[in-house]
Amino acid sequence: MSEVQEESPLLRIVATPSPSAVEELPGGELPPEHLRTSFFDTESSYRDIDKVYLPMGAFGHPPRLFLHACLENVPMVEHLKHVFVPASWIVQECPYAEEVIGAIVKRVVKAAGEQAG
Repeated sequence: MSEVQEESPLLRIVATPSPSAVEELPGGELPPEHLRTSFFDTESSYRDIDKVYLPMGAFGHPPRLFLHACLENVPMVEHLKHVFVPASWIVQECPYAEEVIGAIVKRVVKAAGEQAG
């Protein structure tokens, strides 16, 4: 598992919804920052869904997913004691979340493009 370094090809993106969008969330509060954080691999030549790393704990039981990821040699990124894995792998493990993950990937790719250039 690699930790994000300053000179990393991983671009960190944190979703920050508008105040009106936050009001519509359950409890009217933002989820913790690690659940709104994703990483985009700027050096990867793979598909967008393989370049986006999402928080493992947002889509299932973290210990089970972590064990599966380790056994399958899935690339993982550690940031502030939270584990992020490729969105494509999460879809494979949690197919019920495919539509949501697809929407997140599109937003992350767009945000990465805006930050990069």
